[in-house]
Amino acid sequence: MKVLWISILELNPVKSYFHMGKSFQGGWIDSMYAKLKGCKDVELAVICPGPVKELTELNIEGGHFYIFPFKELNGKGEKVKEWMRQINQTFSPDVVHIHGSEFRHGLNWVKSNGYRGVFVSIQGLISEIAKYFTGGLEGCDVKQTFRDIIRADGMKAQQKKFYLRGKDEKELLRGIKYVGGRTSWDYAHTRELSPNSVYFKVGEILRESFRKGEKWSFNGCTPHTVFMSQGEFPYKGLHKVIQALQIVKREYPGVQLRVAGYFPDKRSFILCGGYARFIRELIRETGLEGSIKFLGILSEEEMLKEYMKANLFISASSIENSPNSLGEAMMVGTPVLSSYCGGAPDMLKDYPESLYRFEEETELAWKIIRLFQDKDKIASPVIKKEMYDADENLNQLLEAYRVISERKEE
Repeated sequence: MKVLWISILELNPVKSYFHMGKSFQGGWIDSMYAKLKGCKDVELAVICPGPVKELTELNIEGGHFYIFPFKELNGKGEKVKEWMRQINQTFSPDVVHIHGSEFRHGLNWVKSNGYRGVFVSIQGLISEIAKYFTGGLEGCDVKQTFRDIIRADGMKAQQKKFYLRGKDEKELLRGIKYVGGRTSWDYAHTRELSPNSVYFKVGEILRESFRKGEKWSFNGCTPHTVFMSQGEFPYKGLHKVIQALQIVKREYPGVQLRVAGYFPDKRSFILCGGYARFIRELIRETGLEGSIKFLGILSEEEMLKEYMKANLFISASSIENSPNSLGEAMMVGTPVLSSYCGGAPDMLKDYPESLYRFEEETELAWKIIRLFQDKDKIASPVIKKEMYDADENLNQLLEAYRVISERKEE
């Protein structure tokens, strides 16, 4: 069975080949690639972006890759459609697996080659994220900076871009015959957008360090330390956590927040975006200047160390599907809190006390305080084994491929 993947993210072999820097995105796709590559009955090829100027076909570490320039893969030009028609003719896949609907890579394929044999696995839904992008903030809260004006990239402009990407997403999903997901949230929304499609439940595979590495213990953590995996965009909820920590600090003056991922906190005042400047000012207003550290992009090993070091992990988004960072923290055993949004309630179904309303920073604050008070008695939510079981999720994916390949002529 020939399977063609289309990913908007570079896979690890491509990053290694081109000596690209580390990224905090897409660990799940590399984990599934490694599992699927070992299947004797599957001939796998991958379309993904890379630092090239034209379509480049490469064999890397035993894998078959079609490397596109990012702007072409995510663009609207005729060149990308010509390349995709060429790949369809030469590779002739039985199944075309589009990873994620948030960018235009999937729509470009179906506009070039139609929907036959096409399977879309849902990551997030950009059309839904757009609705909650500002995280409850208004334009009067987050003022445009010089950078935002020059680049037309302020908070509201970014939200508009999400809405525009959402139109492409809806166009893709309305015509799709096969879709994969893993939460009641993505099931509900795909049923609404594509009521006649076949829905396959297909889980993701977390990176190996979190599945098989060390486990969290209170004695090994730094008490009163909170970890977040990212906070670049307003919908990730960093501002709500900062507001909550202002309350927490009254009870625990030594509380620390460590934030991974890209965040332009060290940029000059002129180059800083509106949300980043808003966060700077909020930190100053709440008296938390010495209590928050931005860590930058972390490797897999560095992320594991942060989960182990943290007293608590928070997934604070206004909207998510099933955040893998929450799954990683739960797999490691780090105590967690999550906003009640998207697919997070599915992940914490048996632990309602670990959920809070995104808007309620006071509730969040007191949940943090309660967990700090528990000290070594703290109970970490246990993730359901089947949610991230590597073999089970591979079997789910292979079954979806089998069904689709048998029906592709329909």
